[in-house]
Amino acid sequence: MSVSVSAAVLDNIFPTIKEQFNKFVPFQEGYRFSVEDPDGNGKREELKYSVYDEKTDTETVTMYTADEEGPKPPFKIRKLSANVLKSAAG
Repeated sequence: MSVSVSAAVLDNIFPTIKEQFNKFVPFQEGYRFSVEDPDGNGKREELKYSVYDEKTDTETVTMYTADEEGPKPPFKIRKLSANVLKSAAG
């Protein structure tokens, strides 16, 4: 089964969906984002923030997500600076 939707219809629908069902809140260390299906059947939320440790010259980025099935385990990424990588290589 194939569904065809004209670009004009999408141009009229998308801004409404974006304004009513999408929230993006940036802050200094990251952002908070949520989106909800227009029909109310699905929702997703994200929270991402990063912390820089001057002592170890490392940035840690943590992301939390949740959807209609509940929260997911946090996802962390540690980024070492170029200087730390150079000193570890010798």
